[in-house]
Amino acid sequence: MNLRALLPCLIAAGFAACHPLEHPTPADGGASDAGVRPDAGAPDAGERDLDYRQTRGAPWTLHEGPALEGRPFAVSANTFALETSCDGGACDFEWRDDDGALINRREHLRGLFGNNLPRGGHVASLYDIRSSSTCIDALGSTHEFLEGDWHLLDVNTGASVANLPSVASMAFLDSAFLRSGLHARLLLGDSGRCAYTPLLRSTSAPYGMPPGQAHLDEASWVEDELRDGRLLVSKAPEALVVLDPASPAILMTISDQATSVRTTNGFAHVFERQPVQAVVSYEYATHRKVRTELPFAQRDHLERAVSGRSFVLCGGNQPLTRCEVRDGRGELAPSELEVSKVNSSLQLAVAGEAGIVVWAKSGQVLRRNLITGMEDVVSEVPATVRTVANGGGVLMIVGTTALAVDATRVRPFPGRLTAVVDTGGDLAQAQTVMIIGTSEAGGEVWLTAWHVESGRLARLTDSLNFNPPFNAPLTAADRCNAPGFVRNAGNPGASAFVDASLLHFTEFIAQGQPVVRLFVMPLDLSAAPRLVAEVAPDRCGTPLLSRDGTRLWFPSPSGSAVKATWATP
Repeated sequence: MNLRALLPCLIAAGFAACHPLEHPTPADGGASDAGVRPDAGAPDAGERDLDYRQTRGAPWTLHEGPALEGRPFAVSANTFALETSCDGGACDFEWRDDDGALINRREHLRGLFGNNLPRGGHVASLYDIRSSSTCIDALGSTHEFLEGDWHLLDVNTGASVANLPSVASMAFLDSAFLRSGLHARLLLGDSGRCAYTPLLRSTSAPYGMPPGQAHLDEASWVEDELRDGRLLVSKAPEALVVLDPASPAILMTISDQATSVRTTNGFAHVFERQPVQAVVSYEYATHRKVRTELPFAQRDHLERAVSGRSFVLCGGNQPLTRCEVRDGRGELAPSELEVSKVNSSLQLAVAGEAGIVVWAKSGQVLRRNLITGMEDVVSEVPATVRTVANGGGVLMIVGTTALAVDATRVRPFPGRLTAVVDTGGDLAQAQTVMIIGTSEAGGEVWLTAWHVESGRLARLTDSLNFNPPFNAPLTAADRCNAPGFVRNAGNPGASAFVDASLLHFTEFIAQGQPVVRLFVMPLDLSAAPRLVAEVAPDRCGTPLLSRDGTRLWFPSPSGSAVKATWATP
């Protein structure tokens, strides 16, 4: 089992992204939601459907600060951190006070992972690289080793709270931190054997190695980290075990025949053998594991998706693919489905938290309640579907219309769909989906948000400032020309990894001298947007919020400098 080879792709799939979408053409040739069943959950006219376009909260109070050289990195209640003098991926970092006075400086540091911040955003994993070398492993693959010093930096002060000299590590695309952020991950390399071993360090004082590290070797990989710090670890040859980092003992072996494992919403689903012949579902909260044996005749079944307690197996092909939705607790009857492809992709979305499955079949889209077995048609025309909000709901695209689907309702987003902004995983912002659309004439850009957990759907503006770089916000510049989530550290793409409490967007105001207005509002859409600043379009940067919520840094770019302008509630 070589699960670590899959991780870069799996991590990338969870990044925040602004997705331009391919739209299936409705059977009637139209580009509207005319095919959506009017009785498929009527739109709720109650308090969960909100219109904030003409409603704004009290503006934040702006405080003018000095111009600082560099790119925004982090903000605290009384410091600004910047990346400066970047060269070849390595940067110097500076921490300055409200007057611009230098407090601390760290030189020549770079991150080696796809993500170098934990979900709490309080520290960063950075390296001071002194040299590099290459080697060839037993399979003939060439690897690069980077040798230097590893630092765990406090993002608010620049203090190195932990470090490890002479670290030899290969550049890697996964996250430098495990899911809950309780442990940093290092890869200690041995260039002589051309191999590496995962090493864990705590992200809280005293920042040491956990005793459970004794069970990790080069044949091990930490698949997931639970909120209480327990670890799910793949060990050679095919074992998946549960470790307590505070103890050298193995708490439980979940499976000794694992060929793949998928983790989601408090469950790990272990698929045994290929094609899949059994699935072991481990529930984090109860430590309970349930084994599902599959009928011998279904030897073509392969895992397709997981969502909370539910997992999906599919097999067969033309014209319809046979799929089954199974319950990881063993309490619900299997849901057997025949699923069609739309745009060459199998269209099936399981929302385990909502208790529904939505899928395409022969030109329709159906929804089934996994608990009651009740089924209805939510669209009479082809559509694409995908799970959102960590299994809380389903986003359906019919023609150029996006629709929010939960257990009881189907609600259309206004406008002709342009893009979707959301993030995966179990971050707070994963519950919020932002839909960008245009008016029929295309002259206006509209923004509507759906907070799936509360059910709130809110129209935010019909004058959205939207001109993102390619694949934003993954590659987003520091300009606020696309909506997103407010991080406390890192670049705008870090909002895919660091828990947020606010979303941000800007309105474009066309006048003699055009301006943009930057707004922030709670992720759960429970309060109206509040103005942060009104500036010229080229002077608008994406905001950062201190972890204590007392300071919002509005970095106004000017050449290579940014203003240390901040706002308070």
